[in-house]
Amino acid sequence: MRTKPASQSLNGIRAFLEKLRSLVLLAWKIAWQGKRRKWVALGILGVIAVSAALLWRSLNWRTPDYDLLPLGYVPDDITQVTLVTDVPWKKTISVLDRIYLDAINGKDTDHKFPEILRRFRFFVTYDDLSQSRFRRTFYNMPHHRNAQELMDAFLQHEWTIQKIEAASSMPFSDAVMLRFIISLHTASHFFEVPLSTLFCLVFFESKFDEMAVNPIGGKGMGQLTPIALEQLHINRKGAPDLERLIHAASLHLNNIYRDEFVNKVVRHIGFDVSFPDLGKFPKSHISMARGDPLKYGTVFNLETNVLLSAMLLRYYMDFSWRVHGEEFEPSLPSRMAMAVAAYHRGPGAVGPYIRQFYRGNPKDMETAFETSLDSELSAYVRRIQDCSCKD
Repeated sequence: MRTKPASQSLNGIRAFLEKLRSLVLLAWKIAWQGKRRKWVALGILGVIAVSAALLWRSLNWRTPDYDLLPLGYVPDDITQVTLVTDVPWKKTISVLDRIYLDAINGKDTDHKFPEILRRFRFFVTYDDLSQSRFRRTFYNMPHHRNAQELMDAFLQHEWTIQKIEAASSMPFSDAVMLRFIISLHTASHFFEVPLSTLFCLVFFESKFDEMAVNPIGGKGMGQLTPIALEQLHINRKGAPDLERLIHAASLHLNNIYRDEFVNKVVRHIGFDVSFPDLGKFPKSHISMARGDPLKYGTVFNLETNVLLSAMLLRYYMDFSWRVHGEEFEPSLPSRMAMAVAAYHRGPGAVGPYIRQFYRGNPKDMETAFETSLDSELSAYVRRIQDCSCKD
C-alpha cells in the first residue's frame, strides 16, 4: 500500500493544531459567558472530535485504496503494461495542487519565472500522478534526494542561476522538460536505478540537451557512445527478460503520452505542449545518426536515450567487479560510485582503480571508492554524488 512521505506538510499540521486550540478556547468562552456550564464539556468534545477527524484526514490525504505495482513489473501480456486507474479529476487535482503548495511553502517564489514554476510543479507532483493513475513509482535509495529536494538543488546550481539571469528562462523548451521528467520516472521504475542519480548524470553529461555531441562521440541526453550502444546490444541479445523490459518501458511511455488524463493535468498546470507518437522501439541497433528525434530508434530521440542510459547504469550497478579473478562486494555507496565512474569512462578504464582500491581496503569495504580515482574522474563522481545525495 502506498504510504505518505515522512516530510509531509508539517507546517500545515502545526497551523491546524493552533486553529484547533483557538476553537476550543472560543467554545469554552462562549459556553462560560452563557452560563451553560453543563454544555461546556460536550461543546469542547464536539469541537475536538470534528477537528481530530479533519486532522486524521489531512494526515492520510495521499493514501489511496490500491496497491502499487512492483518496480520493473512487466505483465505476461506486454500490451497490458499500462494499468490505468480511473481516478476522480477534482480530487486528483486537489491533491497535486496541495503537494505543490507544500513544496513551495516558505520559499521566495516572487522572483521565479512562470515557466520555471510550472516545471517545478510538474516535477514534484508527477510521481503522485503516476502512482494514482498508473500505480507505478520511481526507485530511489534512502540517502538520495527526493523529487522536491532534487529540483531545489537544480534551481540553486550555479549553471541554472546563470542561465536564468542571462535569458530569464531555461535553454530548453517546456516539451523537452516534460518529456524528460516522464522518461526519467519511467526509466527509474523499470530499470530500478535511482531517479536522482540518473537525473544528475543527464544534467552533467548534456545539460538536458537532447542534441548534444561531445568530442569523443557521446551523443544525446546521456551522451551514449558507440561502445556503450554495442554493449547494450549484446546485453539485449543475451537476455530476453531485458529485451521485454525495454519494450515494456517504451510502450508504457507511449501510453502515458496518449493518456487524456495526463494531458489534461499538463494543460491544468499551464503547459501548451503535445507529446509525440514515438512508434515502436527497435529490436536491432540504435542509430547514432540524427534520424527522427521524435521517434524511437536514434540516440537523439530523448526517450530512447534516457531509457538506454538507465539500462547502462543498471548494468554497471550489477557489474561483477573482480580482483585477481575473484569477485568482491563493496559497500552500496562505493558500488554506486563505481557504476557512475564506469558510466563516465567505461569499466575497462575503472578496473585498475578498483584493484588499487581493493589492495588498500581488502577488508574495509566502507571506505569511499572515489578517493582512489584520478582527479578528473574523482571530481566527476563527487559532482554526481553532491547533486543526487542528501547533505
